[in-house]
Amino acid sequence: MFQYFFVDGNNRSFLDNAMKYGLNFKENQSSAQESLFGVGSEVSMPEPNVPQCSEWPNIFQLNKLTSYLKKLPGLALLTGDLNLPANLPSKFSGFKSLISQATYPSWKPKIQFDYIMLRKSELKSISSIKPIKSTTTGISDHTPIGVEIQI
Repeated sequence: MFQYFFVDGNNRSFLDNAMKYGLNFKENQSSAQESLFGVGSEVSMPEPNVPQCSEWPNIFQLNKLTSYLKKLPGLALLTGDLNLPANLPSKFSGFKSLISQATYPSWKPKIQFDYIMLRKSELKSISSIKPIKSTTTGISDHTPIGVEIQI
């Protein structure tokens, strides 16, 4: 995940470059016009390459991800295996975990590595949060988690 936030020589992250590529691609598709030869003209754009870089610590990755999410409009949920124990994501991100449940290892869960989180500033827009009972699937070393959210 860290390579998506790697900043290039133009001071843009791969994620920024990929979004710009997608927007330009879509714009070129919608504005393609007939050429003199009767074939749609396309502007060729090189696809952005995922950069090779050294790994970033999990907290740094979390901070980069949440800084992007905080810029988005609407309700922002952050979910997934964050590989951070002891509710550290809530302490460092501005997001609050909506469920507290040990998820790792699945055969005898002792640590919570998996989270469903919401921006702390958006908690007031939620009328209820109800954990969804989950069972071990046998296909992962993590126990699944889930919540039902009512707005």
